Amino acid sequence: MQFQKTGLSCLETAVQEVQNGEQTQEIKLPETMPDIGRVIGAWGQPILRSKEWREDQVQFSGGMMVWILYAPEDGTEIRSMESWVPLQMSWDIPEHVPEGVVQFLPMLRFLDGRSISARKMMLRIGMCMICKAMYPMEKSIAQPDQLPEDVQVLRSDYPVRLKKEAGERAFSVDEDISVPDNLPKPEKILAYSMQPDVAEKRVVGSRLLFKGNGNLRLLYRCPEGKLHTCDFDLPFSQYADLQNSYSADANADLYMALTNLELDIPQDGQMMLKCSVIAQYGIDDMQMLQIPEDAYSTQRSVDLTMEDLELPVILDRKTELLTAEQSIPSVSGTMESLSFYPDQPRLRSTENGITAEQSALFQGIMSGEDDVLQSVNARWEEGQNIPADGDVKADLIVQPKGFPKSLPGLDGTTVTGQMLLHSRFSADQKFPMIFGMELGEPEEQSADRPSLILCRPHGERLWDIAKRTGSTVRAIQDANGIESEQNYDRMLLIPVC
Repeated sequence: MQFQKTGLSCLETAVQEVQNGEQTQEIKLPETMPDIGRVIGAWGQPILRSKEWREDQVQFSGGMMVWILYAPEDGTEIRSMESWVPLQMSWDIPEHVPEGVVQFLPMLRFLDGRSISARKMMLRIGMCMICKAMYPMEKSIAQPDQLPEDVQVLRSDYPVRLKKEAGERAFSVDEDISVPDNLPKPEKILAYSMQPDVAEKRVVGSRLLFKGNGNLRLLYRCPEGKLHTCDFDLPFSQYADLQNSYSADANADLYMALTNLELDIPQDGQMMLKCSVIAQYGIDDMQMLQIPEDAYSTQRSVDLTMEDLELPVILDRKTELLTAEQSIPSVSGTMESLSFYPDQPRLRSTENGITAEQSALFQGIMSGEDDVLQSVNARWEEGQNIPADGDVKADLIVQPKGFPKSLPGLDGTTVTGQMLLHSRFSADQKFPMIFGMELGEPEEQSADRPSLILCRPHGERLWDIAKRTGSTVRAIQDANGIESEQNYDRMLLIPVC
């Protein structure tokens, strides 16, 4: 028998890994800055500079913009030391994998600064890097062509969700900003950071539409010498042209990373922000597979060659909003600056499924009644059990949402942060498929063979009854006046072909 082959394209995962790392760096003060009296805290902004797919590995290149706040030894106003900490990471990929698309999402886990001398600081950075490397994969579905009338083929339909495409869209958020009139005017910008927040995304035909806000937070010193923070929501609305057109069931994963961040401060106080963002996306869509699973003949022998069609199928996906709340006891004063750093979930297989352990770190700067600044930390942890079979792969990614908040109370300060938990569950599913067929010569039927028999299904499919009795599904349906496949308890007339 001749078979026609139709192509089926999707993306296969070469690397999908969350990697935590730490890096330390000595920072020396320039001669124009006063000696260090006490390090107060640090801010940071991850930056993705470049990414590369090589023959045997994928590589990330970027780093961290950092600002370390310190109180000078001479008692003058708070200073900020700005620096750049470079970072490079690599992941090995399996052999003989074709070049594909790599996506990186760098995230900050913690920042810790301390003085080691009057002119030097030691900075410790905790980073989390999410790496996804995907490559195109082509599968074939074989369909028998020009079948003799006596050969029956069972073709089954399977709706599956497959990852179809991945790419990126670069855009910029350039804005003129100024501190609102109800806040003290800045004398000196000490630190700033940006977190893109996608509010809406959808696939429309051959375009990915998305919009959201760039959450910008400034830390500055006012003329009276006190610290203040100011938050800005900078809206953006973008689209990406896709390689193919997709159905209304298509979904998009979207991971935003900054490639550049600059803040220019002219003399008039109007600030000019220049931010470059790369939106890294993945598109999945529903696809109906029609697979030949079985065949027989009412007049001849049929020898089948079977092969499994194995596909990385997405089983389920969802996005949840999580809230982390923690109390910082025995600390009174005003929270002048607060940062929120969620960790990526730690997954552990159990008898009942998967346990996801989630944690996050709050880092803040508070001023007491005597206006002395001090750093405060609080860690939040929570776990949840996710029912899942042993073969299911869980892909969980957490991204911070919005700005963290603090609320003073009688027993201390309560800090709250929000994050989005993106969950996707997939599995490598196998679909038995006819890949070849050999037909014997037609055989002459015995004259004693009955032309009609009675049969009770006992839960069998019509296909199984027809194959066992030498009939066809259509003949059984016509003889009994039925149209669809269902469980029948009554006796059926089976015309024997």
